[in-house]
Amino acid sequence: MHTLGDIYVIIGYRGKVSGEKRTQEDALSEAYNMLQAAHQLCEIVREERDRLKDPNLQNLDVQVGLNTGKIVAGIIGTKVVRYDIFG
Repeated sequence: MHTLGDIYVIIGYRGKVSGEKRTQEDALSEAYNMLQAAHQLCEIVREERDRLKDPNLQNLDVQVGLNTGKIVAGIIGTKVVRYDIFG
């Protein structure tokens, strides 16, 4: 959804079920899917870093932020305009 340097932000709510009809099971499923995606992303970066064996990439890593709660999203900025999320 969003990157900031080496940080990748993943949002779990996909809008499939409207907020008032969303159950705890829906939230748990979304959280599980986010954790799976975050784990896979970290594994891919780790595997590529190890496979390439480039000394310049020895510190290559990724951080993942997860959000399953309410957010506010929109276009922000005047000089650098971008879509951003807050939650």
